[in-house]
Amino acid sequence: AAVSSLPEESRRKLGPEAVYLEEIASASTRMNRLVENLLDMARISSGGFTLKKEWCDVKDLVDAALRDTEKELKGRELRITVPSNLPLVRIDFPLVQQALTNLLLNAGMHTPPATPVELTVEEDRSRGQLCIRVADRGPGLGSKNEGQLFDKFYRGSGAPPGGTGLGLSIVKGVVEAHGGKVEAASRPEGGAVFSLFFPLERAPEAVASAKVSL
Repeated sequence: AAVSSLPEESRRKLGPEAVYLEEIASASTRMNRLVENLLDMARISSGGFTLKKEWCDVKDLVDAALRDTEKELKGRELRITVPSNLPLVRIDFPLVQQALTNLLLNAGMHTPPATPVELTVEEDRSRGQLCIRVADRGPGLGSKNEGQLFDKFYRGSGAPPGGTGLGLSIVKGVVEAHGGKVEAASRPEGGAVFSLFFPLERAPEAVASAKVSL
């Protein structure tokens, strides 16, 4: 990350070496994500992992996932909608952050560079759920693929090289471990939308008051 943030003047001084350093940093990031995905998948598949839940502000979660994908989504129009009055949600922050990061990377990987990526968070009070949606303007899911989307190691016929086929499977495993569910659908106007539903719990008064005072 430090290499990719070199000032323009430093890049000029380093010349071609700056490009090599940035390529090494990029490859290192991809390798780290691969290892994280493999470890997460192993934990989920074993069924023996314990969620480390904490009360979280959803905006912090969204901000963390956007930082994780800043380089991959650079230059894209990001349409982010996170209401300020959302309740706190009790989740395993690092795991859900990884799931949301995977969805954003998936949107960036499978859609044309000039198209927007949309991330929307909303509360469904009637069902006691928090919904996080990531939508894109790509080719959509295709009826043949929908049943396999969340299978381990599944990669669609048009998937670009370099992926593992674990990203969406991890998303599903993480959300279901929280007692939630995942839905995926093609959009009528083109593209796909992935929806993550998390059950809401009533935050203790002290925790809720702390958020209000921030």
